[in-house]
Order: sequence, then C-alpha cells, then structure tokens
Amino acid sequence: MKRKIIFRADGGPTIGMGHFIRTLALAEMLKDDYYCIFATRTPSVYQTIEIGKVCHKRIDLPNNETHFKVFIDVLIGDEIVVLDNYYFTSEYQRFIKNKGCKLVCIDDLHDKEFFADLIINHTLGICHRDYHAQPYTQIALGPKYVLLRKVFLEQAKIQKEAKEIRTIFICFGGLDDKNLTENALIAALDFVQIKKVIVITGSAYKTLKSLKAIINSNKKTIHYHAINQELMLALILKSDLAIVPASGILYEVLATKIPVITGAYINNQNLFLRDLVKHKHVVLTEEFSTEKIRQSIKSVICNNEIVANKGLFDGLSGERISNLFSDLNDTVFIITGANRGLGKALSDSLLKRKNTIIVSISRKVTSDQMKQIHKNKFYHICQDLSEEINYISLNKLNDIITKTNRIFFINNASTIKPIEVISKLDDKEIEEALKVNIYSPIILVKFLLSNFSHNKINFVNITSGAANKSIANWSIYSSSKAFINRFFELLKEENKNNKKYNFVSIDPGIIDTDMQFEIRSSEFPLQHVFKEAKVLQKLLNPMEAAENIINKLELK
Repeated sequence: MKRKIIFRADGGPTIGMGHFIRTLALAEMLKDDYYCIFATRTPSVYQTIEIGKVCHKRIDLPNNETHFKVFIDVLIGDEIVVLDNYYFTSEYQRFIKNKGCKLVCIDDLHDKEFFADLIINHTLGICHRDYHAQPYTQIALGPKYVLLRKVFLEQAKIQKEAKEIRTIFICFGGLDDKNLTENALIAALDFVQIKKVIVITGSAYKTLKSLKAIINSNKKTIHYHAINQELMLALILKSDLAIVPASGILYEVLATKIPVITGAYINNQNLFLRDLVKHKHVVLTEEFSTEKIRQSIKSVICNNEIVANKGLFDGLSGERISNLFSDLNDTVFIITGANRGLGKALSDSLLKRKNTIIVSISRKVTSDQMKQIHKNKFYHICQDLSEEINYISLNKLNDIITKTNRIFFINNASTIKPIEVISKLDDKEIEEALKVNIYSPIILVKFLLSNFSHNKINFVNITSGAANKSIANWSIYSSSKAFINRFFELLKEENKNNKKYNFVSIDPGIIDTDMQFEIRSSEFPLQHVFKEAKVLQKLLNPMEAAENIINKLELK
C-alpha cells in the first residue's frame, strides 16, 4: 500500500492560481510513489480536471472559515501533509503535527515560526537563517528544488538558441485582477517588428470582453483561455520573448530559456525578483503600465539586452524532492532471526537511527525488544522458520509498512545444524535445515515482491564463506548458503530493469555468536581452525559486524 500525501492548497478569483499550480506540480512529481490526495475549496472545472489528471482522490472543503477544522478532522495521523498558502499559521501547523502527521510547507515569505518537517522555497537568494524553524526541520532552498510541472522540467533539460524577436508571449496568471494583460498587449502591438502576439488568460480572468475588443481589432494577436500545461508550453516555445509577472508562470517561462520581461504587482513578489534581476535572469519593468512595458520591450529588441537564464534550472528538481520525501518516511527493516546473534546486533544498531522500524521474524523476542514494541519502533512476527510460513501473521506487514516506501529485507536467520557426514544425517534435521536456510527465505522474498510492488525494497542476504568452500560435514549448511547466493543473483538479473528493487549478498566474516559455539562443539575435520580463531580473538564482535553491514548498505 502506498503512503498517503494530502496536498492542501486553494486557487480562485481572489487569491489567484499560483499556490494551486505549484502544489499540483509537486503532486505530479510524487504520484508514482505515493497515494496523492488534493484537498481544496470550491475547485473550478479547470481545477477539477487538472487534479484528476495527477491525484488519486480529491477532498472538497467548505468555502468558509470551517475549512481549517474540517481538514484537521480528515487526518488520521499516518499521512504526509503539504500546506501551501500564507494563512496556515504556526498554530495550525502544530495541530497537524500533533495529529502524528509529517508536515511539509511550501513557503516563500518566511514570516512565521515553522513546525514543518520540511520547508520548500524555490526562490533565489534565501538562506536557512531566514527561517525560524525547529531543529528537526529540513529546508530545501533555491532553483534546484523548483516546483514546476513535468513538461516544464523536461524542457529545462533542453538547450535553446537565442532568436530574433518576432513573437511575444503574454500571460498574467489565472487571475490578473488588475487587467495588466491589456497593458502588455497594447505595448506589444506598437512594435512593427513583432509579427505575432500570443495572449493567455486564466480561468479566473474577469475582463474578457474588453480584452477581446483589442484582440479582434488586430490580426497579429492570438488569444487562448484556461489552457492546459501542454498547450501552454507549446505556445511559449513558439515565442521569442515573454511578458509575465513574478509569480509561478515566471519560472515556467524561464525553464524554456527565452528572454523574459517581468515585474512585481504585489509586495511579496519583490523578494522573488531580487536575485533574478541581480543575476540578469530577467529584464525588469518598474511597473506594468503600458509605457513602462513598451520601454522594456524596446530595451530587449533595440538594445539587444540579453538575459542569462540558460543555467537556472537543470530539470532534476523532481528527483531531489522525491529523495526529500523519502527521508520523511520510516525505513522498515525486516530481519529474520533478530532476537539473537548478528540479527539482534543489527536490530539494536538500527533502532538508534531516527525514522527506523524493525520487524523481527523469529520465534521469540528479547526483553529489550519488548520495550521497543510499546514505542511502535519494533514489531514481532512470531514464526518458526523451520515450519510452514504463517501467512496470517505475515499479513501484519501490510499495516506496518503503511508509513514507508522504503524496505530492507535482511535474510539473516540460518542454521549450521546438522554437522555430520551425509550418511548419518537425520531426515527430519535435513528438512528443518532446508526450510530455515532455503525454503523460508524464498517464500518471504516472494511475499514481499508480490505484495509491495510500489515500495523500494532492498533485499540483503547475509551469506557465509562456507558458500564458496567445501567443508566436510557441512554439506547442508554450505550448499544451502550457495543456493541462496545464486538465488539472489538470479533475482538481480530478473529485476535488472526495475529500479525499485536491489539484491545484494554480504559476508560479515566470522562472528562470535551462538552459531560459532555450536561449530566449536561439533566433531568435524576443521573443528580446530574455529577453536583457534576463538583463542586468538579473531572473531568479530556482533555489534562490530552489524555496523560493517549497515555501512555497506549506505544508509543515510
């Protein structure tokens, strides 16, 4: 089951569409790995269609002050919540955190105390010290975390050569309540060099009648209203110069690498513009009056003013943001035989890390592990691996894994017994050893691959040097270890094109565990080698071996 993300953002005639568009862009980045839900107030037909393309579900909230409480009541506590608007106060953030949810805030004002686990601000020129946040808060700043819709991110990867300016693109977002579109259009039509003007208005634009009167009187103008992102991109790519405000549309245009004339018409856009202007990524118009826009167009056309926006975005912000969200999830480690020896050492070491949950598949748990069960950090699936797998118990994993998309399965449990020449082995002992060492690992791997195909799963096989050596009297143990090594190699080959799965075998070396005691207590030709290793202190401490394994897994 995919973990839920609930995206909370509004858009409409009074607040514009900027928050809505960038939040939906974030949902588009994450929709393949999470169950995405969009919660909003009174969505328009346009918003409903766009949400339906990206998200798995929509929650419609009341269009009054009760929407704050109604949304809190929707939360169960195991979701990731994304907030994007200026009216989500510090206190409201704390309500969500107290529910047990992970919280992400999209913010470009840094005007309050934040209780979020992650803050995303793709504005240039902001630093961590600008935020009053918590010690646990991750802060992702700058264009490398830009929230752009997929088609624009892909375009950002493509180089574009500068062209002579013949077509101007004009768009002032979904609202444009000051009707700046008309000012820009009138200014653009004054230039004989301009052969075409493409005008885009949004779903909340209110003065279409006045605008159309101008458009209908000039054949150079083409008008589009409330269009989708694919058409928006196509029209930008047909243009040689864009006139847009310092809002979300500005970053979309910059991703296409055409020259941009922009400016601020509300106070919070000045901060957005500051470093873009400083580094000459845009041409600034002091105000969006017809005359000021006309002067800016002239400076670009006649004075050949060049903007340096080619390297602003690399198109990889989706991958970076996906990794940030992965860090918000608990990592679940399913360890067979976590109640003793190396398995217990792995469990103890991993429990010291944040956002870590251990699932022990074993017959028993220790008293220390029982304490962790009460903290919801440790789960026990009671299973004797020498017996048939109990699928009823195994199905508990469905609930445990709800809050993660990252799983490690560590095939640790194995038995060295029976140590004897094959002719003297007991049939029952052979059966039990093969179930522990071969049958159970195969069934567990099959169960995970069949039930958690949406998760990223690392399959880790704890192997042994005995898999590659012929040690007399170890026929069952050595051959079964060799079998599972080959099994993991074949799984790696079968899944080489699936980036969600990884298969690795790790030999931890000779460890001072109960298994080593059993080896030293058994009669076989090389028994003396293991006794000497104990005497000469050549055996690894279980915790040391566990840390070596964890380091090889490259856990953050």
